[in-house]
Amino acid sequence: MTKRKLRELKIEGKAYLWTRKHVHLESYVYSPCVEVLTIYKGDYKKAPIRLFLREEDSLGQRSQNRNSVTHEACWFAHDGGDGVLWKASFGTGVLKVVNLNHPGVVVAIAKFALQNGWSPETMRSPMEIDYGFDWIDAIDFPEPRGDK
Repeated sequence: MTKRKLRELKIEGKAYLWTRKHVHLESYVYSPCVEVLTIYKGDYKKAPIRLFLREEDSLGQRSQNRNSVTHEACWFAHDGGDGVLWKASFGTGVLKVVNLNHPGVVVAIAKFALQNGWSPETMRSPMEIDYGFDWIDAIDFPEPRGDK
Protein backbone atom coordinates (compact mmCIF):
# COMPACT_ATOMS: atom_id res chain seq x y z
CA MET A 1 0.00 0.00 0.00
CA THR A 2 1.40 3.39 -0.95
CA LYS A 3 1.41 6.25 1.47
CA ARG A 4 -0.88 9.11 0.43
CA LYS A 5 0.75 12.46 -0.02
CA LEU A 6 -0.55 15.22 2.22
CA ARG A 7 -1.50 18.32 0.25
CA GLU A 8 -1.07 21.79 1.72
CA LEU A 9 -3.45 24.72 1.82
CA LYS A 10 -3.62 28.03 3.68
CA ILE A 11 -6.51 29.33 5.75
CA GLU A 12 -6.10 32.85 7.15
CA GLY A 13 -2.33 32.54 6.76
CA LYS A 14 -2.08 29.23 8.63
CA ALA A 15 -0.92 25.96 7.07
CA TYR A 16 -3.26 22.98 6.85
CA LEU A 17 -2.66 19.57 5.33
CA TRP A 18 -5.21 17.24 3.81
CA THR A 19 -5.68 13.93 2.12
CA ARG A 20 -8.58 12.13 0.55
CA LYS A 21 -9.07 8.46 -0.17
CA HIS A 22 -11.72 6.20 -1.67
CA VAL A 23 -12.37 2.96 0.21
CA HIS A 24 -14.86 0.10 0.05
CA LEU A 25 -16.71 -1.28 3.05
CA GLU A 26 -16.70 -5.03 3.54
CA SER A 27 -20.29 -5.24 4.72
CA TYR A 28 -22.83 -3.02 3.04
CA VAL A 29 -26.43 -3.07 1.88
CA TYR A 30 -26.64 -0.35 -0.79
CA SER A 31 -23.12 0.62 -1.87
CA PRO A 32 -19.59 -0.11 -0.62
CA CYS A 33 -18.19 3.29 -1.71
CA VAL A 34 -16.83 5.71 0.91
CA GLU A 35 -14.82 8.89 0.47
CA VAL A 36 -12.72 9.78 3.52
CA LEU A 37 -11.41 13.34 3.82
CA THR A 38 -8.84 14.09 6.53
CA ILE A 39 -7.63 17.61 7.33
CA TYR A 40 -4.83 18.49 9.76
CA LYS A 41 -3.73 21.88 11.05
CA GLY A 42 0.01 22.20 10.59
CA ASP A 43 1.82 19.95 13.04
CA TYR A 44 -1.28 19.00 15.06
CA LYS A 45 -1.43 15.48 13.61
CA LYS A 46 -3.21 13.90 16.59
CA ALA A 47 -6.39 15.95 16.16
CA PRO A 48 -7.47 16.01 12.51
CA ILE A 49 -11.03 16.41 11.29
CA ARG A 50 -12.14 13.33 9.39
CA LEU A 51 -15.30 13.19 7.26
CA PHE A 52 -16.78 9.88 6.19
CA LEU A 53 -18.93 10.24 3.09
CA ARG A 54 -20.62 6.87 2.74
CA GLU A 55 -22.71 6.53 -0.36
CA GLU A 56 -24.60 3.82 1.51
CA ASP A 57 -25.86 6.38 4.07
CA SER A 58 -27.41 8.50 1.35
CA LEU A 59 -28.85 5.61 -0.65
CA GLY A 60 -30.16 3.94 2.50
CA GLN A 61 -31.88 7.14 3.61
CA ARG A 62 -33.50 7.50 0.20
CA SER A 63 -34.61 3.86 0.15
CA GLN A 64 -36.18 4.04 3.62
CA ASN A 65 -37.96 7.32 2.87
CA ARG A 66 -39.14 6.65 -0.68
CA ASN A 67 -42.34 8.69 -0.27
CA SER A 68 -40.72 11.65 1.48
CA VAL A 69 -40.22 14.78 -0.64
CA THR A 70 -37.29 15.85 1.56
CA HIS A 71 -35.33 12.75 0.59
CA GLU A 72 -35.77 12.88 -3.17
CA ALA A 73 -32.09 13.67 -3.64
CA CYS A 74 -29.17 11.46 -2.78
CA TRP A 75 -25.40 11.59 -2.88
CA PHE A 76 -23.16 9.24 -4.85
CA ALA A 77 -19.46 8.58 -4.20
CA HIS A 78 -18.59 6.20 -7.03
CA ASP A 79 -15.34 4.41 -7.66
CA GLY A 80 -14.95 5.88 -11.14
CA GLY A 81 -14.86 9.46 -9.88
CA ASP A 82 -12.42 9.29 -6.98
CA GLY A 83 -13.00 12.34 -4.83
CA VAL A 84 -16.00 13.57 -6.80
CA LEU A 85 -19.41 13.51 -5.14
CA TRP A 86 -22.65 13.86 -7.08
CA LYS A 87 -26.03 14.74 -5.65
CA ALA A 88 -28.86 13.78 -7.94
CA SER A 89 -32.23 15.45 -7.39
CA PHE A 90 -34.62 12.92 -8.84
CA GLY A 91 -37.30 14.23 -11.16
CA THR A 92 -35.71 17.69 -11.45
CA GLY A 93 -32.59 17.05 -13.47
CA VAL A 94 -30.58 19.09 -10.93
CA LEU A 95 -27.10 17.74 -10.27
CA LYS A 96 -24.78 19.15 -7.60
CA VAL A 97 -21.08 18.28 -7.81
CA VAL A 98 -18.53 18.56 -4.99
CA ASN A 99 -14.95 17.70 -5.93
CA LEU A 100 -12.90 16.80 -2.85
CA ASN A 101 -9.73 17.15 -4.93
CA HIS A 102 -10.15 20.94 -5.21
CA PRO A 103 -8.45 23.01 -2.49
CA GLY A 104 -11.32 25.55 -2.42
CA VAL A 105 -13.74 22.77 -1.48
CA VAL A 106 -11.41 21.52 1.27
CA VAL A 107 -10.95 25.07 2.61
CA ALA A 108 -14.75 25.45 2.86
CA ILE A 109 -14.99 22.16 4.77
CA ALA A 110 -12.12 23.10 7.12
CA LYS A 111 -13.66 26.50 7.87
CA PHE A 112 -17.03 24.83 8.56
CA ALA A 113 -15.29 22.35 10.88
CA LEU A 114 -13.55 25.16 12.78
CA GLN A 115 -16.92 26.91 13.22
CA ASN A 116 -18.50 23.67 14.45
CA GLY A 117 -16.20 22.54 17.24
CA TRP A 118 -12.97 21.40 15.63
CA SER A 119 -10.07 22.76 17.67
CA PRO A 120 -6.88 21.02 16.53
CA GLU A 121 -4.67 22.95 18.97
CA THR A 122 -6.59 21.78 22.06
CA MET A 123 -8.05 18.41 21.04
CA ARG A 124 -6.08 15.23 21.71
CA SER A 125 -7.87 12.92 19.27
CA PRO A 126 -9.48 13.10 15.83
CA MET A 127 -12.89 14.69 15.37
CA GLU A 128 -14.76 12.22 13.19
CA ILE A 129 -17.94 13.07 11.33
CA ASP A 130 -19.63 9.78 10.52
CA TYR A 131 -22.43 11.28 8.42
CA GLY A 132 -20.39 13.69 6.35
CA PHE A 133 -23.14 14.31 3.80
CA ASP A 134 -24.99 16.34 6.44
CA TRP A 135 -22.01 18.72 6.40
CA ILE A 136 -21.73 18.68 2.61
CA ASP A 137 -25.39 19.72 2.42
CA ALA A 138 -24.84 22.54 4.94
CA ILE A 139 -21.69 24.09 3.40
CA ASP A 140 -21.86 26.89 0.85
CA PHE A 141 -19.11 25.80 -1.55
CA PRO A 142 -17.30 28.18 -3.91
CA GLU A 143 -18.14 27.98 -7.59
CA PRO A 144 -15.65 25.71 -9.38
CA ARG A 145 -13.04 27.47 -11.49
CA GLY A 146 -12.46 24.53 -13.82
CA ASP A 147 -10.26 21.47 -13.48
CA LYS A 148 -6.77 22.70 -12.71
